[in-house]
Amino acid sequence: MHELDRVVDRLARRQYGAFALHQLLARATVDRRAVYALADRRVAAARWMRLDATRVFALPGHPHTWHQRAMAASLVVPGAVVSGRGPACSGGSRACGRAASR
Repeated sequence: MHELDRVVDRLARRQYGAFALHQLLARATVDRRAVYALADRRVAAARWMRLDATRVFALPGHPHTWHQRAMAASLVVPGAVVSGRGPACSGGSRACGRAASR
């Protein structure tokens, strides 16, 4: 197993199966070209799935949920966050229950 596969596994467990190439580049001990080549090989072998055209991926064993889509959206731009009612409700906000019962 390549060192970056272990990094991907750790990231994917915390991020609904999603991860971004910029996260791997920040943690890699190899040069950028090697990371890009590894990504191409993993996609070609169906070990990684592209979630969009901006270098965000997912592992195939994780369910495709709105949590994963929201995480992928936030990973497109380093430091971005997802906000609004959806993330608040997934965190158990009591306001969601009140709004839904109106």
